[in-house]
Amino acid sequence: WCCGMAVILELFDSFADFFSDSQGAKCPDVRAVAPVARKDRTLEAKRELIDALVEALSALVQRRSCVYIPTQGTDVRMFYSNLGSSPQDRNTIREVVENLVSKFMCSDAVFLMALIYMNRLERSNRYLLVNKFNVLRLFTASTLVACKFVEDEIYRNSYYAEVAGLDLKLLNHLERTVLNELDFRMYVDANEYLAVAMV
Repeated sequence: WCCGMAVILELFDSFADFFSDSQGAKCPDVRAVAPVARKDRTLEAKRELIDALVEALSALVQRRSCVYIPTQGTDVRMFYSNLGSSPQDRNTIREVVENLVSKFMCSDAVFLMALIYMNRLERSNRYLLVNKFNVLRLFTASTLVACKFVEDEIYRNSYYAEVAGLDLKLLNHLERTVLNELDFRMYVDANEYLAVAMV
């Protein structure tokens, strides 16, 4: 987490401004079928952010020496089931990050929140400890949840599923699981942000 975090920290001002409202309530309800009249953000313009996210996710995977595989009866099993069956499963961390950053049509703060959600998930359920098997699905689902909480304009899950390279039913399940594990607590204050960003 420590390396490359300077780029993410530069985004703190805008992140903190957004969450300065003590009530932290935001309920986006604009649902288009797909983005209209908005261009994909050029990857070069977001290269530093992408590099920092890839470095952070790779560090999480490399530090994990023990992997807990969930039993058939647990809700989180979909983070592991049928790996290799979705286009995303055959991509690298960098390819997935580049795809989400360029096509999710969201602010940079969303990706910061996704990392924070992943940190919370690790504390809530041992089966959600980030590892090489679940990192892509965890990051995608966490980004989706953060996007819907932060952004005023969001799109149907069918669009996000297509962009992410996941089956729609699978993405829906992953999203519900993340929300349940977070206990629907999506708000993040400045202190938590700094605690995660500085690790």
